[in-house]
Formats: sequence, C-alpha cells, structure tokens
Amino acid sequence: MSDIPTFSNPADKLKLDGMVREAVIAHEKIKDLKSFLKDVAERAKEELGFPTASFNGLVAERFNDKQSTILEKAEQLVELNEELLELSRKHTTTQPTTTTSRDEEE
Repeated sequence: MSDIPTFSNPADKLKLDGMVREAVIAHEKIKDLKSFLKDVAERAKEELGFPTASFNGLVAERFNDKQSTILEKAEQLVELNEELLELSRKHTTTQPTTTTSRDEEE
C-alpha cells in the first residue's frame, strides 16, 4: 500500500494542485533569490575586493546574529574555564601535601 492518499473528490484534487503550484512558485523565488545573493557577494568582491566568504559572514551576522551567538558561547566557555582553573588553583594550594607510600619508601 502507498502512503500517498487518493482523492475521489475533484475539488480536493484542485485544491492540492493549487498548493503544489504555490510551492513550486516559492521554490522558483528561492532559486532566484539565492542567485541574487551570490551576485551581490560577487559584486562586493569585484568592486571592493571584499572576499565573498567574509561578505556572506557579514550578511549572516546582520541577518540572524550568527557570529555574535558563536562568540557569546565561546566567551561563556572561556569564563567557565577560567573559573574552573581558579578553583583548581585554590583547591591545590589549600590542600595539605600528603605523602604517598612510594614517597615513604624512599
């Protein structure tokens, strides 16, 4: 059996056809917009010498704060690491030194 439903009602078939047409139009617009974005990045490279990867990164940052989010997470990890290192330093300096059985044998 197929997972694809069948429609006996012509009105439902027409409705489905309309939805498929809308989705196809949307895909065509997306394709055109992707091409436009590529053209703009190429213009930035040709006219200003601005690398396309850097341009696309700048656009991503402006569009959805992508780089800021990455930097924010990295800063949080650095801060946590510094806290852990400080805690470790304090812990090792406040602990009395203990001798191991190997030290006692010498």
